[in-house]
Amino acid sequence: MTEPGCGSDLQAISTLAERDGGERRLNGSKTFITNGQLANLVCVAARTGEAKGGRGVSLVFVETEDAPGFRRGQNLEKIGMKGQDTSELFFEDLRVPESNLLAEAKTKTEVLRSFVNDCVERLDAGSLDPATASMAKWWGSQMQCEVADECLQLFGGYGYMAEYPIARLYSDARVQKIYAGANEVMKELIARSLDT
Repeated sequence: MTEPGCGSDLQAISTLAERDGGERRLNGSKTFITNGQLANLVCVAARTGEAKGGRGVSLVFVETEDAPGFRRGQNLEKIGMKGQDTSELFFEDLRVPESNLLAEAKTKTEVLRSFVNDCVERLDAGSLDPATASMAKWWGSQMQCEVADECLQLFGGYGYMAEYPIARLYSDARVQKIYAGANEVMKELIARSLDT
């Protein structure tokens, strides 16, 4: 996320991932990247839209090995934490598939949506059992909290400020693991079904 000209201010980043057919052309640079010398998969915050601030920013996953247009800068000399490399990364017309945007969060939400939709169909058919309903409640609230936490992290300190929508989404998500049956109780109900 961090860039030479703006630090970790997500809203000020200038790295671009411009649409080009079914791909994105990634141009820009990042600095202070932990494990930048070793990483062969990097998650890059890049501007993908015209919207101002954080709304025009997405995550692009880049497989770096033998990727034309990807270059690692020198290892930066630090005063501490010597066992961990920190470097700069450069992207020059690097082409990445459109599908690499927010891939992990998208996968979690789509898998969850499929499971919940199946539960709704079972409920309508009168065949939804308590253990499966408990799985839906537990796993749904768990994924909601995980995805909200990952998204908040993208905003850095700003994500913790009350005026940002992600802060409200994050704080509202947490109670889901408590009410309508705490997740610990859901796990108990699921465990009981293993005996049958």
